[in-house]
Amino acid sequence: VSEASEAERVKSATAEAVAQALQARAVPGRVMIHSAPTGATCLSASGEELGTTPLSISGEKITEAGAIVLKLSGHRDGKTEALAIPPENTTTEVKIALTPLPHVTFASTPAGASVRLDGTETKLGTTPFDWVMSEALADKLTAGESVRLTFERPGSRASTHTLTQDQIKDGRAVVAKPLKPVVRRALGPAHSGRTKSAKKRSESKPKPKPKPKPKPKPKPKPKKKSGFTF
Repeated sequence: VSEASEAERVKSATAEAVAQALQARAVPGRVMIHSAPTGATCLSASGEELGTTPLSISGEKITEAGAIVLKLSGHRDGKTEALAIPPENTTTEVKIALTPLPHVTFASTPAGASVRLDGTETKLGTTPFDWVMSEALADKLTAGESVRLTFERPGSRASTHTLTQDQIKDGRAVVAKPLKPVVRRALGPAHSGRTKSAKKRSESKPKPKPKPKPKPKPKPKPKKKSGFTF
């Protein structure tokens, strides 16, 4: 056997051994899901919780998951496209940026006012506090509508505020509300004295006696006729 033939045989055997080794060590393809910020909960299309970002999914779980929804407090939901299984021994990176929802800081003078959505009994908190707007209300502002809020505090007059998209700058808004005290008018000493003296005068003043009813006049008696005629 020539040296060239022997070298070719060894090369072929080596390639086959490497292929067999790689096949034995084959790892199913993986998908790595990242979110910004991290820590988002990942849900499958069926609603199953898969874990939090960064999250690695492999094999059949990828196709079972479908389009994954990412949820993080204070942010709008994110969503991936329907995932496919990558080739063996490979990893596909998926990055989703989550949009923060508007944050509103509420304050009042004096503090301790409860804030609620106007027309509802939904209490948002007691001043001072921070509030993260829901996705539905954020969509309402984006569409050009407004959100009306009511401030209520014992001893103060109720006050309202209309929140619009223009008031939100860089995802934040500050609503500070001065509250007017409830004024209760009390009777002064002079007024109270006049009231008491007038009451005494009315009590001491004698009541008029009822007028007696007039007695009916007696009817005149008829005159007696005499027996003489002229």
